[in-house]
Amino acid sequence: MKDREGIGKALDTVIFGGRVWTEEETWESVAVGIRGNRVAVLGSAEELEKQTSPETEWVDVKGGWVLSGFRETNLHLLAKPEAFRGERTASTPADAKPGIWQRIFGRKKFRATGLEGNLPFRSAVGESEAERWESAVLKVQEEALRQGVTRLECDEAVGPEGFRVLWRVLEGLEKRNALRIRFSLSVCIPSIDAFMDFLQNGLRTGTGSTRVRMGAVRVHAGPDERGSREELKRLSYLVHANGFQLVFRPISGSSLPEVFHALLHARTHPEGLMTKHRICFPPVFNESILYASKELSAILEMSPDWLAGIWKPLREKRHPERCMDMYDWLTTERLLRICPPGEFGSPLQLIRNAAEETIGILSGENPGMASDRIEHAARLSAMQAVTAPVQSGQPADLVVLDADPLSAPLPALPETSVRLTVVDGEAVYRR
Repeated sequence: MKDREGIGKALDTVIFGGRVWTEEETWESVAVGIRGNRVAVLGSAEELEKQTSPETEWVDVKGGWVLSGFRETNLHLLAKPEAFRGERTASTPADAKPGIWQRIFGRKKFRATGLEGNLPFRSAVGESEAERWESAVLKVQEEALRQGVTRLECDEAVGPEGFRVLWRVLEGLEKRNALRIRFSLSVCIPSIDAFMDFLQNGLRTGTGSTRVRMGAVRVHAGPDERGSREELKRLSYLVHANGFQLVFRPISGSSLPEVFHALLHARTHPEGLMTKHRICFPPVFNESILYASKELSAILEMSPDWLAGIWKPLREKRHPERCMDMYDWLTTERLLRICPPGEFGSPLQLIRNAAEETIGILSGENPGMASDRIEHAARLSAMQAVTAPVQSGQPADLVVLDADPLSAPLPALPETSVRLTVVDGEAVYRR
């Protein structure tokens, strides 16, 4: 395959002896050539040998399964104190618990880390808390790399001061070469005033380095969160005008029309704004979501219990021009990902849980379809939530597994071992 980095420079690393998940979404017996911090070329070991030098490192993965490093997309580094002390107040969310942290470790291992009573809290934003934040980050990083996670996407509901402290902690670790994983920090913005406050405090898109990057701006959209549709439109415009990715989280069914109206407004604005959006866990599913997701190229991350209760009644309305078959949507449009809520200690557990849920939904909707086709579609959808095929030109963030996540028995999938985790072309975990 073509080397996008150009010919003439020797490869730094060649990973060979395994099967690679390629952009055709199939496993191929090819080697991966890494130059610097990028995947430079895929091809046979013999072809890649022509681009090596005596200093090139050859890594034999001995039949392992190679794919892009896993990403954890819903980590909150800054916790709510009441979530760990069992306190309940009028403002405490019903689901407040340390589950977001336990998802990385699993409940038993999480308790063994000693973090449960010593986590960085959103309200503790002073410099005196930086050491505790740093210790927690390093423990999460160690476990995440063991699981093949190469990117932690953190969604923080904290003001500019707390965000700056967290950013400095991560930058400090990177300067000491202690940060071995990528962090993408997103911020939850409750209002236009809050967004302007962040801008005045130096928050900018593209800020960061190879390991620490500013991520998206997340907006919770609902009757109690947004004053009006016009305010939501104004906020979406400001976020896009400043170059940020915008992630909406509709908090109720009644908020969906406002969300889609704002998204369509952003797409068609005469100044031209980004058209890629992600809508996380909409609790109501109807024809307008299907239409908007296709028009906006939005990726919908759906909880299976909502789909099970809402998709079937929707399909029974029999409006094929407005409602695609879920199997077709999963396999053709690539707009839907089914992600189960709750605690799962690794990306492989998420793949198993999401695939099992999806299989049940698809089987009920397509009783005559071959079970192997349904299972393959379910596994692909689940894998896309946490990983991607390997392509030349991408960052050299890779994971090597002991078994094929597309064919290994689902119940045993979480027990699959990670042999190797690579970030920026460097091996950061070896079993």
